[in-house]
Amino acid sequence: MKKFTLLLLALGIAFFSCSDLKDLDNLDTSNLDREFAIPIGKANFSIRDLVETVGDSTLIFIDPDSTIRLNYKGNLTNETANEAIFDAIRLALTALPQFPILDTLTALPFSNAEGIDIDYMDLKTGKLTIVLVNNSSDFFQVDWEFTNVFSPNGENLKGEFLSKANDTHGEIVDIGGYTLRPEDGEVNLRYVATNLTTGQRVTLSGFTMGLSEITFDLAEGYFAQIVYEGTPDTIELDIFENWQRGDILFENPVVKIYSENSFGIPTRALIHYFDVRTKKFGNLALESPSQNIIDFAFPDINEVGQIKYDTFIYNAENSNIEDILFGGPQAIQYDIDAITNPDRDTAIRGFVSCESYYQFIIEADLPLHGRATGFAVTDTLEWNFADYDEVAHAEFKLVTDNELGLEIVAQGYFLDENDVVLDSLFDGSKSIMTAAPTTNGYASGSAETVTYVPFDESRFEKIRPATKLLVAAEFYSPANGDESVCVQVNQGAEIRIGLKFGLD
Repeated sequence: MKKFTLLLLALGIAFFSCSDLKDLDNLDTSNLDREFAIPIGKANFSIRDLVETVGDSTLIFIDPDSTIRLNYKGNLTNETANEAIFDAIRLALTALPQFPILDTLTALPFSNAEGIDIDYMDLKTGKLTIVLVNNSSDFFQVDWEFTNVFSPNGENLKGEFLSKANDTHGEIVDIGGYTLRPEDGEVNLRYVATNLTTGQRVTLSGFTMGLSEITFDLAEGYFAQIVYEGTPDTIELDIFENWQRGDILFENPVVKIYSENSFGIPTRALIHYFDVRTKKFGNLALESPSQNIIDFAFPDINEVGQIKYDTFIYNAENSNIEDILFGGPQAIQYDIDAITNPDRDTAIRGFVSCESYYQFIIEADLPLHGRATGFAVTDTLEWNFADYDEVAHAEFKLVTDNELGLEIVAQGYFLDENDVVLDSLFDGSKSIMTAAPTTNGYASGSAETVTYVPFDESRFEKIRPATKLLVAAEFYSPANGDESVCVQVNQGAEIRIGLKFGLD
């Protein structure tokens, strides 16, 4: 006979290993008047074994009172200053055109129509393009200077060139490493042009300047509202993959949205949807007064280089999370966008550095502490008695030692190769395995239950051609499911199984 393996799951608790029995109480392995007693196997399950087999997305925590918490994290939403959301700032600044220099004192705009207004910028790279079209017969000496653009040693950005008669002068000045301090969104140019023939100062025509290829290490000011469209994601709650029916109500489950933000800009999470996919009720929306809009902390203008951490928590007090987790949760599905400067408040002067980043982390934290009412799971077991064609009677014996504070109600179904039910293990009823005694929701000690299941010749003949045994187990908290029970890491159960049968 093949080894008999049983899988049961309570609040996500499973049987995982099975070893041959050396003996079983009240069973004799000798041949007495063509009666045989066979120790079939021993099924052990423990909480620790279970949590070591959950998926890679699950983290396990053991609280000081030995309660297990299952922790699921979603993929990270992570953006840096060099990626799409903040490229818009850089592109807006690099798109500034060549501006005409109409006077010896000229302000060049360093802002754009989208609302970017820079107060301070440390340039990593940048180009200043200077063009003078001289259609006259005179030569000009031109000395130019920006009064609010500074070199690393604090000197103004400045230069000089000679404009020849009937000629076009063009040059590109590398301004990488310089610092810009715009005033009212403008950088100020002052130049002196001297006619070398007359010695007089003149105002030039055909004179333009422009900035391009701007990248920066640090920028301060007002930055326009920019939307980053996140990617929909799903957190699989793999601990419930064997859930069949019944209910579990968790005590104090929470879903958290963590943020890390080193951008000195107001940042808001805009939640398009945040649903729990359940086996019992389909998709249910996580509802909260603050569900759709969540503002996260950000460093202020004097906290460049710092990271601000923030957390928004969905719990029983501010959402319907307990209700929607009641229906056999299988996954959490969400789609979240990020928005900078959501209120377009120009009074908030922020910063962006080349090392700035933000990220959102979605987390579900489920304590194995709750109420179970008919929570059911199944497993398919091997069965091979086709060669035993002379069995006159049989009796299964199950000895259960249960350390859980949950009553186990079990039934088995013998299936043929087409999954047609031939008979049940317990005729017209189910086996009830007593829960361990509990105090204030915590189980202590162990409860032993001994169950005998007789099969006469006709019943055994029905199950002899079966190829599998489908075992269904239901779990109930004390007081008809109204009392919450804590499942602890050191708890488990053992079922020893034997079969006594007689031959014709």
